[in-house]
Amino acid sequence: MGSRNRVLMVQPTGLSGIWHYTNALSQVLMESGLKVMLATLLPFEDLKRGGRVPIWPIGTRRAYASNWFSSAFRRLLDHDDRLFRLRRVMMEYRPGIVHLHAPLGKLDFLYFRYLKSLGARVIYTAHDARPLTGEAWWFDWARYQAADGILVHSSRCRQYLVAGGIDGGKITRIVHGNYLDFCQDVDLSTDDARRSIGLPVNSRVVLFFGAIAPYKGLDILIEAFSRLFREDSQVHLVIAGEPLEDFGPYQRQIEAFGLRDRIVQDLRYIPFAEFSKYFLASDLVALPYRRISQSGILQLAYGFGKPVVVSNVGGLAETVEEDRTGLIVDRLNGEEFALAIQRILADRESAASMGKRGRSLAETKYSWRAVARDVSSVYVDGR
Repeated sequence: MGSRNRVLMVQPTGLSGIWHYTNALSQVLMESGLKVMLATLLPFEDLKRGGRVPIWPIGTRRAYASNWFSSAFRRLLDHDDRLFRLRRVMMEYRPGIVHLHAPLGKLDFLYFRYLKSLGARVIYTAHDARPLTGEAWWFDWARYQAADGILVHSSRCRQYLVAGGIDGGKITRIVHGNYLDFCQDVDLSTDDARRSIGLPVNSRVVLFFGAIAPYKGLDILIEAFSRLFREDSQVHLVIAGEPLEDFGPYQRQIEAFGLRDRIVQDLRYIPFAEFSKYFLASDLVALPYRRISQSGILQLAYGFGKPVVVSNVGGLAETVEEDRTGLIVDRLNGEEFALAIQRILADRESAASMGKRGRSLAETKYSWRAVARDVSSVYVDGR
C-alpha cells in the first residue's frame, strides 16, 4: 500500500485554468512536506513556477481528424495509451493518494476501482459539478460513487450531488484557490493595456474572458452590450478566448446589432503570459453563464482587482454574495445583464471598493495554503 504522504495528481490536459490550479495546489502541498507527482499530457504549458513539481507524461495531446471513424479509432488508441502509462506510474511511484482533476473517461468507476486495488485512496475534484440528470448522468453518478472523497467549490454543488444520491459524508467543500501568480508585478498601466489591444484610453471596457462554449452565455452578453451601447458611446466589449464551438452565430449577432467596431475579438487560446493586458484594460468582468460550478475567471478578476457581474448559477452567485465583489443577475437575459453592468460602470467608487475587496480576499480567503490545509485534511482524515 502506498504512503498517504505520496500523492499522484492527475490533470489530463496540460492546459487551461485547471492546469494552473493543479500546479498551484501540487506546489503548496509539496512545500508542506508531501511528496507530489503530477501526471498530464505532452506538450503542457510551462507556468514558469519556482520549485517545479515533478511531471510524469501519460500521453500526447493532439488534434483529431474530421473523419469520424479515423478520429474515433485514434481517440481509442490514445485513451488506451493513457491508461497504460497511468498504470506504469502507479506501479513505479506507488502513491497512497491519487487525486484527479478531470475525468479519465466514462468508465471512471472501473478505473477508480483499479487504482484502489493498488492501494491508493482516490480523491476527485469535481470542477464541473452539476445536477445528476441528463444523458450522461449515470456515468457521472458512478464516478462519484467510486471515489473515496469528492471536493467541490460551493455549497450549491454539494447539494447537486447529494440530491443525486451521492453520500454527503464524502463530499467536502473547499474554496477555489487564487490566480495571483498572473497578477503580480505587472508593469502595465490601464492606458497602455487598452492601447495594446486597440482600445481608446477613455473607453469603458467590459471583459468576457476564457474559452467560448454554449453554456458561457456570450449571446446574452452581446445582447446586453447592444443595449449598453445605445446609452453610452464610450463603452466597449472585449471577447478574448478560444471558441470551443462555431463562432459564426455570435459573429452574425454582432453584425446584426451593428457592434463590429465596438467589440475587440481575440479568438484563440490566450497563454497565461498575456492575461494581464485584458484584465488591466477592463473596468469589469462579465460572467453571464448558464451553468457553472465555479470559475477560475472569477479568481482572475479578484486578482486584478476588478468587480464582476455574474449570473445566479452554481457557485458564482454564492461566492460573489459572500464576498460582496460584484452584482448578481437572477433573471438571465440581455436587459437584466445590461442594467447590472450599467450600475457598476456608473458608480466608480463602489466598483473600486468591490475590486479592492476581491484582491484582498484573493490574498487571504483564497490563498493556496488555506486550500492545501483543507485538501490535506481529506487525504489524512478520510473525510
